[in-house]
Amino acid sequence: FITSVVTHKYKIIEGSKEAQFGYTVQQHEAGGRKWLLVGTCGPLWSYECGSSYYSTGICSRVNESFKFSKTISPAFQRCETYMDIMIVLDGSNSIYPWYEVQDFLINILQKFYIGPGQIQVGVVQYGSRVVHEFTLNDFRSVEEVVEAAKTIDQRGGEETRTALGINVARTEGFKRGGRKGAKKVMLVITDGESHDSPDLQKAMEDSEADNITMYAIAVLGYYNRRGINPEAFLKEIKYIASDPDDKHFFNVTDESALKDIVDALGERIFSLEGVNPNGTGFGLQMSQAGFSSHIVEDGILVGAVGAYDWNGAVLKETRHGKVVPPKSSYLEEFPEELKNHGAYLGYTVNSVVSAKGRQLYVAGAPRFNHTGKVIIFTLRNNGNLTILHSLKGQQIGSYYGSELAPLDIDGDGVTDFLLVAAPMFFSKGWERGKVYIYRVTQQSHFLLEGTLEVSDQSQNSRFGGAMAPIPDMNGDSYSEVVVGAPLEDDHQGAIYLFYGQLNGIQHKYRQRIGAAGFSAGLQYFGRSVHGMMDVNEDGLVDLAVGALGAAVLIWLVTHTHPNTLPYYCSLIDCRRGGKDVTCMSAIVCISLDARTQMQSHGVGVFGLFGHYYWIKSVWRVSACMWFHVDLVTTPLKSKCHNKNNNAVWILYSAALFTFTLYVQK
Repeated sequence: FITSVVTHKYKIIEGSKEAQFGYTVQQHEAGGRKWLLVGTCGPLWSYECGSSYYSTGICSRVNESFKFSKTISPAFQRCETYMDIMIVLDGSNSIYPWYEVQDFLINILQKFYIGPGQIQVGVVQYGSRVVHEFTLNDFRSVEEVVEAAKTIDQRGGEETRTALGINVARTEGFKRGGRKGAKKVMLVITDGESHDSPDLQKAMEDSEADNITMYAIAVLGYYNRRGINPEAFLKEIKYIASDPDDKHFFNVTDESALKDIVDALGERIFSLEGVNPNGTGFGLQMSQAGFSSHIVEDGILVGAVGAYDWNGAVLKETRHGKVVPPKSSYLEEFPEELKNHGAYLGYTVNSVVSAKGRQLYVAGAPRFNHTGKVIIFTLRNNGNLTILHSLKGQQIGSYYGSELAPLDIDGDGVTDFLLVAAPMFFSKGWERGKVYIYRVTQQSHFLLEGTLEVSDQSQNSRFGGAMAPIPDMNGDSYSEVVVGAPLEDDHQGAIYLFYGQLNGIQHKYRQRIGAAGFSAGLQYFGRSVHGMMDVNEDGLVDLAVGALGAAVLIWLVTHTHPNTLPYYCSLIDCRRGGKDVTCMSAIVCISLDARTQMQSHGVGVFGLFGHYYWIKSVWRVSACMWFHVDLVTTPLKSKCHNKNNNAVWILYSAALFTFTLYVQK
């Protein structure tokens, strides 16, 4: 018996091409209703950090009513500019002219990235006493802080009590609007030795204990104007500055020279955002987490293709928090010497279930070493990632691993095969594409068993651009596979249906469904595909297929064609109505037992030489009949009812003396 799928009805849902509507499709059931979810754009959610925008990506969890319930952002990190900065400003009488100090303050404030989630600034001025000019949470923008700085007048004072200024900033300043987790920075600007130098050691020890990074600026104008040796002063200011001095200590000849260190000071306070401390590259700041995602037993697996300089990573969000494996976890399969290739690990993520019921994670890296790689791994909630196996692509540029499809062929809950797509595989002058079939053994090994290809199409295809396992369609109890080829027919696109069987997947496709059969305007039909639900409740799974700016919902109908049955009989020449005819007698028995769970609606019809016999629709049909060529109006004697809502046609071919049985849903 040969069963084919016929597109009976369809619905095209259109959206914005610019937003990539149709990029993904997903059937979904919630609240007793069936939905088609259509993805539009990629995970390009970004946030501002200093002069940069970080595309970490973000996902949102919604409930059954599609109302927002939770944000999932395992790659999100605070900005390197998430700082609370206290400026300790010497306003004693020896500072002159004051406007030079004020100009410096305004210029350095304009270098700071002030705002929610970034820098907060507070200012204290000291001499003989300490005054809070403004606190950390008084202002939320650079403009507001600069305006406040313009109004700061010199307080004066006969003494320079630097230790007191530092202690007030530490004990009061950082508590007035300070944020948990923010890096603490203190900037001390003074023009002379402190009058409370005995207290300075304790002040610095306490500051170090509070993890405050100290920057210190020595203004030598007073010493130079009076010809005083500044050696002791410089020693004290270096003591205030954190180590190493070359990064945290500055000295200028006088107040007017403060403007010359603004740029250097700004660069040292916050070096290039996003890079590692040694300047070697990005971590998770550009990760685009959510490029792919997959629900697992204890959370959500998230692909982050941009992590670690676009080598990629796989993260997990659980109810206990985010799980971020260290970069070292990947080094065995993704060595440092290949880091510039941009492997894109996490381009797709999925999971397989072993014969022992263990869930193993799978992730694709289609750009690894230019040929692509797939890893099978475990990931514990403590961040321990262990790579168990790896599969490698064959051809440069084939994008091997860009699509993954685990397949449970017999529905026993254990993954039997893993399909790995290489949609840009080049063959015979065309970008045809190829899908690799790996058998998952009892020991959870992955053995290559063959490939799926479309060799009868002399055109660019990108076969494997999308894949989806779907439940049994032809009544043999084995799952099927749908593969997208979005470049076929001059980028109109197509999908291919492959049947499952006892030992795997039939390598010859059973049906091709092209975009031209739906709408002349469709493009890239087959860029995404999904099929797990019976949308119209006729007992058959229906397909959702994405295109550029559209999603197509296809209701399917199966047509079953029984094989030709040769019938050998004696030929008797006879005459009817005065004409020579071929006479034959036969008994034909029909038995149909459907394995698919079809709904019982309507009636069945048996046809015999243009005469139709209607019977009730039941689960099984089994009937025998006797007929003679010239007695075609003999009613069909049914021994039981047809339960499958099927039409069975009995056709007679006088030339070949054969019968063909045709069973139609």
